[in-house]
Amino acid sequence: MSLPFETSSKVYDLLYHDKDYPSEAAFIHNCLRRKGNVPRSILELGSGTGLHSKLLAWLGHDMAGVDLSPGMIAKAEDLKASQPENIRTKMSFHEGNVRTFKLGRKVDAVVSLFHVVSYQTTNSEVLEMFRNAREHLEAGGVFLFDGWYGPAVLSCLPAVRVKRGGDSNLEVIRLCEPVLDTNQCWVDVNYTYLVKQLPGGEVSESRETHRMRYFFLPELEHFLSCAGFRLARSFEWLSGKPLSSGTFGACFIGEAV
Repeated sequence: MSLPFETSSKVYDLLYHDKDYPSEAAFIHNCLRRKGNVPRSILELGSGTGLHSKLLAWLGHDMAGVDLSPGMIAKAEDLKASQPENIRTKMSFHEGNVRTFKLGRKVDAVVSLFHVVSYQTTNSEVLEMFRNAREHLEAGGVFLFDGWYGPAVLSCLPAVRVKRGGDSNLEVIRLCEPVLDTNQCWVDVNYTYLVKQLPGGEVSESRETHRMRYFFLPELEHFLSCAGFRLARSFEWLSGKPLSSGTFGACFIGEAV
């Protein structure tokens, strides 16, 4: 069985071709602006293929991304190389663990998007990631992240899903079979990938398991406090609405104290 993103980094953007990255980047930009000043420098923990970083760079931010997956970093570097020079100079990518990677300088804000925090499945992993974010910020700096929201996971329950994507070279089908563990507060998301080379090529099959933790507001507030933050805001991802039992994707802003 593959490690998370060992296979999917190769087809990630094909599967998420319908993800509205421009709206998400604008949402992040506006959330960070609410602190009064627009943060210039941002560290992105779990930067993936670099699409958020690219769009935030176009919005004027200096972006440093870190990701554990070599395949993701390679995709991000290709994306960076395709940008004009004034945008390339605002983007850097680094292979590393979001819990331990050190940029070597302070930034104005730290962001972690598309549920990277939910990949931290133990209390010690969550605290290590949050403390690492805090080390990169001065007092007053902000840490924006999203994750799976516990009340919605238990209310809606993860379901079997099929997702398709592709281009002129590849056809991709992903089967998602989640297994909920309410004692550990995580979901084992079992993925099966069927990738067909076009035209008329062979079909390859591979598997990944992504263990995703879901969180409740009081525990996140506690983790943030232990790491040197206060919870400044919590809301539904993209809509900005209050959290509810229907809010599967929740967004949180911690302020460094």
